[in-house]
Amino acid sequence: MNRSTRRMSLTAEGLLYYERCRDLLEELERTEGKARNLKLKPRGTLRVGLHPAFRGLVLRSLGPFMDEQPDLRIETLMTNSPSAVLEEGLDLLLHMGDLPDSGLVAQRIAISRGIVCAAPTYLATRGEPRHPLDLTEHRALIYNRHDETSNACWSFVRGDEKIVVRVPVRMVSRDGLGLVDAMIGGAGIGRSSEFAVRHLVASRLLTILFADWQGRTQPVHAVWPNSGSRASAKSKLFLEFACSLMKSAD
Repeated sequence: MNRSTRRMSLTAEGLLYYERCRDLLEELERTEGKARNLKLKPRGTLRVGLHPAFRGLVLRSLGPFMDEQPDLRIETLMTNSPSAVLEEGLDLLLHMGDLPDSGLVAQRIAISRGIVCAAPTYLATRGEPRHPLDLTEHRALIYNRHDETSNACWSFVRGDEKIVVRVPVRMVSRDGLGLVDAMIGGAGIGRSSEFAVRHLVASRLLTILFADWQGRTQPVHAVWPNSGSRASAKSKLFLEFACSLMKSAD
């Protein structure tokens, strides 16, 4: 500044500094405006990992979501591994079960209840069990684990009652959704996440058994990279969509 007892004025350097700052502020305002528009209208590719139990629930409802977000491209991967967030470059993972300490950001969004069910054709042929202990007289289908015994022992709670039934295993599958297909085909009685079978129950392909008993429960988490405590705008939008589906299923 040029200063005197009566006035102040910009020097040539000051005028240059002022004009440059004004240009920078105008550019900052334009950039913030673009960022706000991106937040309101997400665009680009969103890579989402889904536990297989969510495949039917999410993919069957994806059309309306994509209609509302025409600038968003969706890529899905069926996985329940938190390590896939970094290894596969996922923006978001819907994970079921206990989470290992991975350094990722996680938010608990739902509880998955285990539902025991069978096809109406199987029940018409073999009879419908009325009590969990009746399972010992039926064919059980289980998901394969290293410790198969734990998956062959089904627990049930009703009020103060707690029952653990060791079911007679007639089929073991490494594919959880393949297990559901076998249930639909009448192979036997199986236990699956409510999110995996709810639409099949609604379409009467499967029948829920022991509705007054509570089975195994598992937490559901949304997991994303630790690039900041908050999920990206497009991930948050998809997460809201997924949570609404789970709430509707519940």
